[in-house]
Amino acid sequence: MTEEDALRFLQLHQPMSDDAELLEDELVTLSSVIEYFTLNPSDEAVPLLLGVFGRGDGFGVYQHVEDALVRQRRGVVVAELARMLGASEGNLFWILQIAAELPDVSFCDGLEQLAAHEDPEVRAMVVVALEAIGDEVSLSVLRARVDAEVDTEVRSLLATAIARSASMAAGDADPSLMPTRR
Repeated sequence: MTEEDALRFLQLHQPMSDDAELLEDELVTLSSVIEYFTLNPSDEAVPLLLGVFGRGDGFGVYQHVEDALVRQRRGVVVAELARMLGASEGNLFWILQIAAELPDVSFCDGLEQLAAHEDPEVRAMVVVALEAIGDEVSLSVLRARVDAEVDTEVRSLLATAIARSASMAAGDADPSLMPTRR
């Protein structure tokens, strides 16, 4: 596979079909593309990798997109994630999951907008991403959401994230209680 082939495949699959419509050969090719960009970083591939997620989990293949993204230049990945979060663009579940694994303060504005999203699963992922950032700005966004949150599970997640983030900011957090980051 060449870079041109890999980029062309990604360009034609923005996003991939929903799981119910995915073909096995598409998944095999996507897996090869992910492997290619894991071994051969490319700035041009970053927005395409982030835009590839269709509805579902790609039968486990989507989980490996992060492997390729962490091999790309961090600044390029962070800039594209921040843009996508601010525009509420792409498959938010996957974009938020990657944002939580590659936390950056530049995500706070987009995450603050998404904190009021209609889907409680998106709001829960926003909490996880904000907690991963762990600075005063993200803590203030978490605190601002508590009173407005109506979903009991998200409220519970918010309370836990606020307690952990406040402890971390105070410097007295037990590192074993903090979420793991790669």
